Amino acid sequence: MRKNSLIIAVLSIFVGVSCSMARHHARAPIRQGIAGQILWVTGNRMPSPDAPLPPPKGIRCSLYVHHLTSSSQVTRAGNGGFFSKIGTPLVKSLESDEEGNFSVELPEGSYSVFMGAKGMFYANISDHLGQISPVYVHKDSITRVQLQLDYQAVY
Repeated sequence: MRKNSLIIAVLSIFVGVSCSMARHHARAPIRQGIAGQILWVTGNRMPSPDAPLPPPKGIRCSLYVHHLTSSSQVTRAGNGGFFSKIGTPLVKSLESDEEGNFSVELPEGSYSVFMGAKGMFYANISDHLGQISPVYVHKDSITRVQLQLDYQAVY
């Protein structure tokens, strides 16, 4: 009986260490594409000398990389950056890790990156041409981005 308890204890430690290592295992590096972090931003974000703003935190989130998408190619879902339908082809979908870090190998080109939130697509930036969350991938380079999931923040 004592021998079985020892074996179970050793196996439990091994499984625990393996799971812990798996959670912190780095993704394979990409050579060309997009890499970055998704930050969860909430609450009153107005600056105040009496109340310093808490820093945003990384969050696990679904990401959807589409061909470059303009505001005329989406179906909006109410106010803000929510969309119920994206009218351009999906190139890749992926999940960020628990700290919000992600990377995706992509060919050279122009893309729009949407986050999954509340069963919809979310993007909160656009350029002067009306392109939603535009990201440009150049040959043999990695475009770094920081995305903010901030629909519960007040500015």
